[in-house]
Amino acid sequence: MKQQSYAWTISSHLIGLRNLGVTYEMSPSTIFGQAAVTCGRKRRNHLLKRLREIRERKARTRLSKMKNISLASYNLQKALKNLKELDTDNKESIQITNNYQPLEPLKINIKPNILQKVQQKKYRESFLHIIFGGSFDPDVLLYPEIGLEDEKSIEYINKYVDKYFQSNINSDLIEKTNCIQDEHIQKFKQLNLYGLNIPFDYGGLNLSATAIAKLAETLSINTPIALNILTHNYFGAHGLTKCNNENIKSTYLPRMAKGEILATLALIEENSGMDINSIETTAAPLTGDDSKFVLTGKKTWVSNANKSDVFVTFARIKKSHLYQDISSTTDKTEGDELVAFLIDRNKTPHPETSISVSQPYSMVGLKGFNVCDVHFNGVIVARENIISEPGLGYSLAQDILSNTRFATSILYTGIIKKLTDEMLNKCNHTKSFDRKLSDYFLVQDRVGKISADLYAMESLTYLVASLKDDYLNYDSHIEDTLLRIFNGNKAFECLDNISKVYGREGLLSHSPIQRTWRDFKMMSILEGNSDTLKIEAALRGIKSRVLDLPLECEKTFKVRRYHLYPSHLFDSLRLMILPYWMERTGLSEAGDPKLSRDRDELLAHVHPTLAVPIRQLTLYLHDFHLLLRRNLQVHAREILHHQTILVYLAEYAAELFAMVAVISRSSRAKSIGLKNCDLEIDMTHAFCRHSIEKLTIIIDRMTELTLYGSNHESYRRIGEFNLKHNEYSAEHPLNKNW
Repeated sequence: MKQQSYAWTISSHLIGLRNLGVTYEMSPSTIFGQAAVTCGRKRRNHLLKRLREIRERKARTRLSKMKNISLASYNLQKALKNLKELDTDNKESIQITNNYQPLEPLKINIKPNILQKVQQKKYRESFLHIIFGGSFDPDVLLYPEIGLEDEKSIEYINKYVDKYFQSNINSDLIEKTNCIQDEHIQKFKQLNLYGLNIPFDYGGLNLSATAIAKLAETLSINTPIALNILTHNYFGAHGLTKCNNENIKSTYLPRMAKGEILATLALIEENSGMDINSIETTAAPLTGDDSKFVLTGKKTWVSNANKSDVFVTFARIKKSHLYQDISSTTDKTEGDELVAFLIDRNKTPHPETSISVSQPYSMVGLKGFNVCDVHFNGVIVARENIISEPGLGYSLAQDILSNTRFATSILYTGIIKKLTDEMLNKCNHTKSFDRKLSDYFLVQDRVGKISADLYAMESLTYLVASLKDDYLNYDSHIEDTLLRIFNGNKAFECLDNISKVYGREGLLSHSPIQRTWRDFKMMSILEGNSDTLKIEAALRGIKSRVLDLPLECEKTFKVRRYHLYPSHLFDSLRLMILPYWMERTGLSEAGDPKLSRDRDELLAHVHPTLAVPIRQLTLYLHDFHLLLRRNLQVHAREILHHQTILVYLAEYAAELFAMVAVISRSSRAKSIGLKNCDLEIDMTHAFCRHSIEKLTIIIDRMTELTLYGSNHESYRRIGEFNLKHNEYSAEHPLNKNW
């Protein structure tokens, strides 16, 4: 244990110096070599992995310099000099300068070939795809770091945004007038807030996901304003950045970045809801002109529709009309296809009649954030305005929704953080029965629960952001969806505990608690029902585990009926016996790199003070793999229709993901000696214990589903009966039958 502690001290000291910006002369390999000779094989491998991480981080630092050089607060000569030093020096040497002077954003032309060379990122499979596959990637337990230049850029932007919001934004006035004042909109344009994720070449800020996460926390001072800005960036501009039509991008993205035109997404329909495959809006060729389409349909719940100039919308079009260069006799032209269009209200013929926008909905929350219906009555759209690639319209819609869920998840974290600070101030200055509220054990318990949940929300948010930043074409659909589910649920739990501390004061109309309740409820509905998101995440996870799900389910179908398919008798015996043998022995299948039940398997990857949580995580990861496997064996293809099972699987995966995030973050904090790192360790232990309780309940409920007479089966029969008779069917307790 002494050897391990010494190794951790050396490695922690090295990483701590690097993050503090202190210059040291000894190379990383020398320091890690001194630590490695004092520890065992597992710890030595871990330290060598740390060394590789530092080298990779140096390359990412060069990338960050090139990507964000237009926003850097250093002058150009110093940035290029530091870049050269990092390129030529094999030692980890970082200098902090005291003569920092903020400058205006720089406009620099970088040669495309140089930029492409620096921007090389490695590909990585989605972490949750790996989890659903029954494996685990321990690299995630190394919580991400950001370079000093990235940190300075983030601070530079947030400094001015926070200063303006604190001194000029009046949330009560926006609530009362139900609109965002024009002077605020003009200021947002000056701050380039409408070009957060637009590439630098088109005049945007090209911020990383981590930078946007930090900025969104600042914007959460007022939820309608934050949604106004994020709607434009993610609903409108994000889809356009994925387009390969350079003419469209060069025409619209620079104007979007400046805020000259606002964009939004028109996707949801009255009959299809969030089901993208059921969209009924159609596009047909214009009579006599095949280069144009006539788009007809109605979109509902369109954010910022009355103020938007550009709509990104989706419609169905026959493949025979879409692919003119393919013979109509081929199978590729049969049926229809989902296509994304860009509609410019200012360039559409007769926009007064062809595009009609309803009055904003009268909503209980999000006052100042307008949501409307949009009718497309024969809108003429040029073929060049198709922004989705052939056959990828559905994927583009999913990508837009996924990134929007990530952005709104950050707002939950920022809002709860600010409410928590206000609550702590109230507890320290309010007396009840001659004692401060902060002196009561029950209040301390609630504050501790809120703090642990907020710590988990924050940890998970920035872990997902780093995964999106650090890897090439990272598929974060499941991560974004589970982040939205987890942060939304935890935000409501935290808000409930905060309201209990406030008491009756939280029910007043001017109270931030009451306003936040309404805003949270609206946010949860606008993005789709939470159960729908859970089912979507679980299905994506299952499909990532089984590449051809119908084929695998067909095989399972035959295995379960081995008396009809004798060739599958051996597979049937293996599937019935192997899971129980694995559980008893703690081993995995031969040649299958799955998790075992060895609780110390991941212990070498975190700080020793987190031994208990990491062992519990290993155990419940293994149980998740067994639960998923058994349900696939029992239900086969019918698992697609067992929504209750899918909801439980998503909740289980979300809790596991959150445990990984808090363990990873607190391990980093303890290793580098951050302020209050011991408190972070306590919050990790508390959160993981609470998560284990939830996971145990989920396992019990999923076990009940396979038993006849379970509560879920009873509820289903009761609901089916009442739905069939279209009424609450129980007789009144005062009725008689004579």
